[in-house]
Amino acid sequence: MSNRRRTVANSSSDRYRKRIAGPYRFIMKRFTALIGLLLVLGGVVVTVLGAREVADTLARQGGTRATAFVTDRQISTTRARGVAKKSYGIQYRFELGGTAYTAGDATGRTNLYVAIPKPTWDELSVGDPIDVTYAKVNPANNRPVEAAGSLGDSIAAIVMGLLLLGVGVLVLVAARRRPAPMPSAIPIGMEPPSTSAVSVLPADQVAMPGAKTTHQPIDATDPSSVVSGIRAGAAHLHGGATSDEGWVVRYESGNFVRRAWRGANESEEILTESKVTELLRGHGAGIVVLDTESFG
Repeated sequence: MSNRRRTVANSSSDRYRKRIAGPYRFIMKRFTALIGLLLVLGGVVVTVLGAREVADTLARQGGTRATAFVTDRQISTTRARGVAKKSYGIQYRFELGGTAYTAGDATGRTNLYVAIPKPTWDELSVGDPIDVTYAKVNPANNRPVEAAGSLGDSIAAIVMGLLLLGVGVLVLVAARRRPAPMPSAIPIGMEPPSTSAVSVLPADQVAMPGAKTTHQPIDATDPSSVVSGIRAGAAHLHGGATSDEGWVVRYESGNFVRRAWRGANESEEILTESKVTELLRGHGAGIVVLDTESFG
């Protein structure tokens, strides 16, 4: 009885895992595609902003100077790997042709604090003049002449953006990749993926005390006896018992039918009696399973 219960439990568990495998893969593929799309979008944004910063910096290097006036000062502190780093920034304002300009960036923000060297910051107060340089074609693109920083940060942003973009593309490709199609029929000579969970149960061991079977006891080592049992619905063949790969042979509607699955793919074929016998001779009794429904 314990062997029969174990066989039924294994078969039910495998069918359940197989049923949920398809939806689970569908959800995971969609989730992976979403992550890839977010990485691609993030990479594009970071790369574009970095490229604009590089272009703005190069435009200012050949630009025009003007005199601005400090409107505010601040000290900001950041921490990297537990080490505090102070930055000395100022806000400023200057006018050209009746239009006021302040420090901005590639995102369109204005009136930003711009970091400058500490000695210069110490000498400045609100209202003091400071030289700035701006792009001739766009005065909104401006920075103090002595502003701290260089092209390094902008170039690093471009590299980071390209890395994010590349990883995102790879993730999207992986999400769209379809599993390798399963052959229409698994070759007869192919060894089952697993037979460790399959028990060969002679009919006299699984019948309940006093119960009558609907089929004579099956000799699992005799192919003709097993084929007769399959035809009577008292047994089936079971190659593998996992949600990822396996096959079963049953007698349905007057035919021996083998259903195989590999991942989310399934196939079905009709076997002749000689093919079933060949399966039994190739794999032995380890693929024979008694169907408990035949006992009552």
